[in-house]
Amino acid sequence: MNKVTLLKGDCIKKLKGLKDNSVDSVVTDPPYHLTAWDMQPKKKYKRKNKGFMGKEWDGLGKDGIGIANNPKLWKEVLRVLKPGGHLLSFSHSRTYHRQAVAVEDAGFEIRDQIMWVYGSGFPKSHNIGKKVEQYEGWGTALKPAHEPIVMARKPFNGTVAKNVLEWGTGGINIDECRVGTDEITTNGYGDKGFVAQEGYEPSTHQGRFPANIIFDEEAGKILDEQSGISKSSPNKWEGNNNAPIYGKYEKGIRQSTFSDVGGASRFFYCPKASKKDRNEGMPEQVPQFTGRPRREDGSVIYKETHPEEWAEVMKGKPRKEKTSLAASEEILQPTLKGTMNIHPTVKPTDLMAYLVRLVTPKGGVVLDPFMGSGSTGKGAIREGMDFIGIEREDEYMEIAKSRIQHEEGKHNYRTFFDI
Repeated sequence: MNKVTLLKGDCIKKLKGLKDNSVDSVVTDPPYHLTAWDMQPKKKYKRKNKGFMGKEWDGLGKDGIGIANNPKLWKEVLRVLKPGGHLLSFSHSRTYHRQAVAVEDAGFEIRDQIMWVYGSGFPKSHNIGKKVEQYEGWGTALKPAHEPIVMARKPFNGTVAKNVLEWGTGGINIDECRVGTDEITTNGYGDKGFVAQEGYEPSTHQGRFPANIIFDEEAGKILDEQSGISKSSPNKWEGNNNAPIYGKYEKGIRQSTFSDVGGASRFFYCPKASKKDRNEGMPEQVPQFTGRPRREDGSVIYKETHPEEWAEVMKGKPRKEKTSLAASEEILQPTLKGTMNIHPTVKPTDLMAYLVRLVTPKGGVVLDPFMGSGSTGKGAIREGMDFIGIEREDEYMEIAKSRIQHEEGKHNYRTFFDI
């Protein structure tokens, strides 16, 4: 029977309770720390301690760094990972560099960057023309259309082969993550990438070699509209390197053909996302913790950042004692709301399952120190892995529990809670 363990609390404190070299992979979506600048005349500008959609957990914290940018966190993650274990961590185009440096400073090897491209982003841009007439049509931001994923690995001594034999970690699961096609690829040809050597008996596999770009369905459709329809055809490679390494070919070896027809998205993995996946398993009533005015999606409306919206919502409501903007200093009162998953950055389960499969040996342990609404946990269950999730926010823990337990009902799992 597989095991799911959910831990409630601060991720660094909870990580300290895990044993050294005890997890096979870490797949997580930490805060992006999309904090604004305090605009204070005659004073040094500094980052505000609140972030995405006014969420306190996306702020920079007391140390002014931000948890995802803190090497102390990633050192704990490094400690609990097995040698050769991989870390996949989502970030934002504006703050990726800070997280990647913190991961590297903690002792990880940066192995790659996976780009998740999506079509559902919306621009958060100021219309300069409203204030300055001659700059009509000018703004301050582009439409977000991708999130970079840090791909890092815990170092190991010796060869990859030796580490894989000892710990089961160090490689990535190429064949199980191939991009689907009806055609068969053969070792020694094309996307499979192995060099065909004398006496080598090739195996056959379906699908193209996985790339470091992933498109969501909407972005895939946009790509296909731009690329048009094409048909794959065989090619010849003129490489001279005989080393048995993915992507290198002997001179004159013919590349395998897929002979498939379609748009350019067929070369990339395109996970599916839906409202059903987002809300599946949610109970009829989910406890949510309020104390400030909120939008229908559950996000807090701050007077300082959205004064007009705040005033409209608070109109006619009795005044309350003034409290700090920090959620940790405010008394939160539980209320009941409907079946909607209110987490603002829910990742598709198909995407998280693919990432789990890519870097985790079969039957391994997956850790998510920023569990959120539990998509990584759902993905781990689908892939037959054990899962450890850490979450500090009460409302998100309740959502994650419901979604994960619903997924468990389809599989032979048992959940342990430490709340």
